[in-house]
Amino acid sequence: MMQLPDHITLFFLFILGASFGSFINVVIYRVPKKMSLIKPGSHCESCKTPIKPYDNIPILSYFILGGKCRNCAAPFSIRYALIEALTAFMTLWLYFIYGINKEFFMYIILTYLAIVITFVDSDHSIIPKNYLLIWIAVMAIGITLGWFLIGSENGVSGGMILTGFLLVIGLNRIFR
Repeated sequence: MMQLPDHITLFFLFILGASFGSFINVVIYRVPKKMSLIKPGSHCESCKTPIKPYDNIPILSYFILGGKCRNCAAPFSIRYALIEALTAFMTLWLYFIYGINKEFFMYIILTYLAIVITFVDSDHSIIPKNYLLIWIAVMAIGITLGWFLIGSENGVSGGMILTGFLLVIGLNRIFR
Protein backbone atom coordinates (compact mmCIF):
# COMPACT_ATOMS: atom_id res chain seq x y z
CA MET A 1 0.00 0.00 0.00
CA MET A 2 1.27 3.47 -0.89
CA GLN A 3 2.04 5.67 2.11
CA LEU A 4 1.21 9.38 1.95
CA PRO A 5 3.99 11.86 2.69
CA ASP A 6 3.83 12.83 6.36
CA HIS A 7 2.90 16.50 5.77
CA ILE A 8 -0.12 15.40 3.69
CA THR A 9 -1.13 12.95 6.42
CA LEU A 10 -0.81 15.67 9.07
CA PHE A 11 -2.86 18.13 7.00
CA PHE A 12 -5.56 15.52 6.38
CA LEU A 13 -5.70 14.53 10.06
CA PHE A 14 -5.88 18.19 11.13
CA ILE A 15 -8.81 18.81 8.76
CA LEU A 16 -10.49 15.59 9.86
CA GLY A 17 -10.03 16.48 13.54
CA ALA A 18 -11.36 20.02 13.03
CA SER A 19 -14.37 18.62 11.18
CA PHE A 20 -15.09 16.22 14.03
CA GLY A 21 -14.65 19.20 16.35
CA SER A 22 -17.40 20.98 14.44
CA PHE A 23 -19.68 17.99 14.95
CA ILE A 24 -18.65 17.82 18.61
CA ASN A 25 -19.84 21.43 18.97
CA VAL A 26 -23.25 20.36 17.66
CA VAL A 27 -23.38 17.42 20.10
CA ILE A 28 -22.34 19.64 23.04
CA TYR A 29 -25.02 22.21 22.21
CA ARG A 30 -27.93 20.05 21.08
CA VAL A 31 -27.91 16.73 22.96
CA PRO A 32 -28.42 18.17 26.47
CA LYS A 33 -31.33 20.20 25.05
CA LYS A 34 -32.76 17.03 23.46
CA MET A 35 -32.52 18.57 19.98
CA SER A 36 -31.91 16.67 16.75
CA LEU A 37 -28.31 16.48 15.58
CA ILE A 38 -29.50 16.67 11.98
CA LYS A 39 -32.35 19.18 11.72
CA PRO A 40 -32.32 22.05 11.60
CA GLY A 41 -28.91 22.48 10.04
CA SER A 42 -26.36 24.89 11.48
CA HIS A 43 -27.89 28.33 11.84
CA CYS A 44 -27.44 31.63 13.64
CA GLU A 45 -29.15 31.48 17.02
CA SER A 46 -30.06 35.17 16.77
CA CYS A 47 -31.62 35.48 13.31
CA LYS A 48 -32.16 31.75 12.60
CA THR A 49 -30.56 32.12 9.15
CA PRO A 50 -28.99 28.85 7.96
CA ILE A 51 -25.21 28.99 7.81
CA LYS A 52 -24.00 28.54 4.24
CA PRO A 53 -21.49 25.72 3.61
CA TYR A 54 -18.76 28.21 2.72
CA ASP A 55 -19.35 29.93 6.10
CA ASN A 56 -19.16 26.63 7.98
CA ILE A 57 -15.49 25.74 7.50
CA PRO A 58 -14.08 24.59 10.84
CA ILE A 59 -11.82 27.14 12.58
CA LEU A 60 -11.35 29.35 9.49
CA SER A 61 -14.93 30.59 9.14
CA TYR A 62 -14.92 32.04 12.62
CA PHE A 63 -11.95 34.24 11.80
CA ILE A 64 -13.00 35.03 8.21
CA LEU A 65 -16.38 36.28 9.50
CA GLY A 66 -14.81 38.09 12.44
CA GLY A 67 -16.72 35.88 14.87
CA LYS A 68 -20.07 37.22 13.66
CA CYS A 69 -23.06 36.06 11.65
CA ARG A 70 -22.82 37.12 8.02
CA ASN A 71 -26.54 37.98 8.02
CA CYS A 72 -27.21 39.84 11.29
CA ALA A 73 -23.69 40.40 12.70
CA ALA A 74 -24.60 38.71 15.99
CA PRO A 75 -21.43 37.44 17.67
CA PHE A 76 -20.56 33.75 17.75
CA SER A 77 -18.66 32.40 20.73
CA ILE A 78 -14.98 31.80 20.05
CA ARG A 79 -15.48 28.55 21.94
CA TYR A 80 -16.72 26.93 18.70
CA ALA A 81 -13.40 27.59 16.96
CA LEU A 82 -11.42 26.62 20.06
CA ILE A 83 -13.18 23.25 20.37
CA GLU A 84 -12.55 22.62 16.66
CA ALA A 85 -8.87 23.50 17.12
CA LEU A 86 -8.59 21.43 20.31
CA THR A 87 -10.07 18.42 18.55
CA ALA A 88 -7.75 18.89 15.55
CA PHE A 89 -4.65 19.17 17.73
CA MET A 90 -5.67 16.21 19.91
CA THR A 91 -6.05 14.18 16.70
CA LEU A 92 -2.51 15.12 15.65
CA TRP A 93 -1.14 14.45 19.13
CA LEU A 94 -2.62 10.94 19.18
CA TYR A 95 -1.24 10.34 15.68
CA PHE A 96 2.24 11.32 16.88
CA ILE A 97 1.94 8.90 19.80
CA TYR A 98 0.33 5.89 18.07
CA GLY A 99 0.47 6.38 14.31
CA ILE A 100 -2.53 5.12 12.37
CA ASN A 101 -3.59 1.85 13.99
CA LYS A 102 -6.33 0.38 16.13
CA GLU A 103 -5.02 2.06 19.30
CA PHE A 104 -5.19 5.44 17.55
CA PHE A 105 -8.84 4.91 16.65
CA MET A 106 -9.78 3.68 20.12
CA TYR A 107 -8.10 6.66 21.78
CA ILE A 108 -9.61 9.08 19.26
CA ILE A 109 -13.10 7.89 20.17
CA LEU A 110 -12.35 8.23 23.89
CA THR A 111 -10.71 11.64 23.43
CA TYR A 112 -13.59 13.04 21.39
CA LEU A 113 -16.03 11.64 23.94
CA ALA A 114 -14.00 13.21 26.77
CA ILE A 115 -14.21 16.60 25.03
CA VAL A 116 -17.99 16.27 24.73
CA ILE A 117 -18.36 15.16 28.36
CA THR A 118 -16.13 17.99 29.60
CA PHE A 119 -18.03 20.77 27.87
CA VAL A 120 -21.52 19.36 28.46
CA ASP A 121 -20.68 19.02 32.15
CA SER A 122 -19.20 22.52 32.18
CA ASP A 123 -22.33 24.00 30.60
CA HIS A 124 -25.08 21.98 32.26
CA SER A 125 -23.48 20.23 35.27
CA ILE A 126 -24.57 16.88 33.85
CA ILE A 127 -22.87 13.92 32.26
CA PRO A 128 -25.52 12.12 30.20
CA LYS A 129 -25.48 8.40 30.94
CA ASN A 130 -25.41 7.55 27.22
CA TYR A 131 -21.96 9.15 26.99
CA LEU A 132 -20.73 7.02 29.86
CA LEU A 133 -22.26 3.88 28.34
CA ILE A 134 -20.44 4.58 25.07
CA TRP A 135 -17.21 5.15 27.04
CA ILE A 136 -17.64 1.86 28.92
CA ALA A 137 -18.47 -0.03 25.69
CA VAL A 138 -15.40 1.34 23.89
CA MET A 139 -13.19 0.50 26.88
CA ALA A 140 -14.66 -3.01 27.19
CA ILE A 141 -14.19 -3.72 23.48
CA GLY A 142 -10.67 -2.28 23.46
CA ILE A 143 -9.55 -4.16 26.54
CA THR A 144 -11.17 -7.44 25.47
CA LEU A 145 -9.60 -7.31 22.01
CA GLY A 146 -6.25 -6.12 23.33
CA TRP A 147 -6.47 -2.88 21.37
CA PHE A 148 -5.10 -0.72 24.17
CA LEU A 149 -1.48 -0.57 25.13
CA ILE A 150 -2.44 -1.44 28.69
CA GLY A 151 -3.04 -4.83 30.24
CA SER A 152 -6.48 -5.87 31.35
CA GLU A 153 -5.50 -5.52 35.02
CA ASN A 154 -4.45 -1.88 34.52
CA GLY A 155 -7.54 -1.28 32.39
CA VAL A 156 -9.82 -2.56 35.12
CA SER A 157 -7.94 -0.48 37.73
CA GLY A 158 -8.24 2.61 35.55
CA GLY A 159 -11.93 1.93 35.00
CA MET A 160 -12.47 1.63 38.75
CA ILE A 161 -10.65 4.92 39.35
CA LEU A 162 -12.76 6.65 36.65
CA THR A 163 -15.94 5.16 38.14
CA GLY A 164 -14.93 6.31 41.62
CA PHE A 165 -14.15 9.79 40.30
CA LEU A 166 -17.55 10.02 38.61
CA LEU A 167 -19.25 8.72 41.76
CA VAL A 168 -17.57 11.43 43.85
CA ILE A 169 -18.72 14.09 41.35
CA GLY A 170 -22.26 12.68 41.45
CA LEU A 171 -22.36 12.56 45.25
CA ASN A 172 -21.00 16.09 45.43
CA ARG A 173 -23.90 17.29 43.29
CA ILE A 174 -26.46 15.40 45.34
CA PHE A 175 -25.29 16.89 48.64
CA ARG A 176 -24.80 20.49 47.47
